[in-house]
Amino acid sequence: MKKITLIFFIIFCLKNNSLVAQNKATKSQTIMFIEKWFEEMYTITGTYKSDNAFWIEGIETQKIQFDTSKNKFIYQSNYFSTYKDYTSDTYWGNFVKLKIELDLSKIESISINIDEKETDKENKPCIVKLRFNCVQKNCIKSYQIKGLNNTGERKFNYETLILPSSPELNSKVEIPIAFYSAKTDFDHIERNKTIKNAFEHLRKLAGAPEPVNFND
Repeated sequence: MKKITLIFFIIFCLKNNSLVAQNKATKSQTIMFIEKWFEEMYTITGTYKSDNAFWIEGIETQKIQFDTSKNKFIYQSNYFSTYKDYTSDTYWGNFVKLKIELDLSKIESISINIDEKETDKENKPCIVKLRFNCVQKNCIKSYQIKGLNNTGERKFNYETLILPSSPELNSKVEIPIAFYSAKTDFDHIERNKTIKNAFEHLRKLAGAPEPVNFND
């Protein structure tokens, strides 16, 4: 059943990516493609090892929502970074609950970003992100709260993390889409450009301005 679902998803991606690339996809088709993409990429993880510990880092997408009447896009996720200490057989970790709200009609550019410096750390996987740049200052809302697991247990209860009622206002924001390591042999920009193109197309359909700064 999973193989059949995957085959249909691949066909769906190829068809809709072609439409997006030709600027022919409707707003509803583009939104459907983005929702499907995040549904298939619900959890993304990266792992790496040292002599004494094993690390796993990941993002679980909790919510993808579009309000086409207001050109609003809402993204919510849980981030975790945990490691197991082989010497004591215990788990430790950091956790972040994140929510982002943005108006696609005010996004002037979208880019794929990664901190290349992080790839030097024993092939530690780094998060590939979509950066949304707003035409105005402080027009993107982000809510974030961090938690720490210092109990030594493997599980963490995200329900204990309550998002603040007042958001931070930003002109740029980044949404995680994949993991990248210097050890893996692929072009992360080429591999993830499909989802970038979909958001870029949706941004234009929402009436967003053309970029003023072409360096972003």
